[in-house]
Amino acid sequence: MDIASYSGIGPIKLGMSPEEARAAVGQPYRSVTRSGKLTDQFPSIGVLVHYGASGRAEAVEVGERGVATFRAKQLLGQPYSDLMVWFKNLDANLQENDTGFTSTALGIGVYAPHARKDREAPVEGVIVFEQGYYSRK
Repeated sequence: MDIASYSGIGPIKLGMSPEEARAAVGQPYRSVTRSGKLTDQFPSIGVLVHYGASGRAEAVEVGERGVATFRAKQLLGQPYSDLMVWFKNLDANLQENDTGFTSTALGIGVYAPHARKDREAPVEGVIVFEQGYYSRK
């Protein structure tokens, strides 16, 4: 599934209602509520769709069993250090944290929980989010 910055990933578009996102994915799902917000889990394809207070998709995570590409580059499973260098060329203001990095310029975050100790650790997850997502957190 290809990522479009601040737009979505594959058939899932940010701003979709739960019904629209579920129809777009077309796979079995289960819904959970976290901190008062709905999240749809699609375990067969490793996707989570997070809905905001408006009831619309505000972020999509892709993890194990998922496929996430950006500008024709596969992200999941790639060495963290390689993606860090590649993304820094796209966004010099990339923000690194203990479990990965976030590009607010591109609307993409990368999860690699072991990267602090092993820069070659594989990327385990990717999040695509709408404008202002992290400033609301």
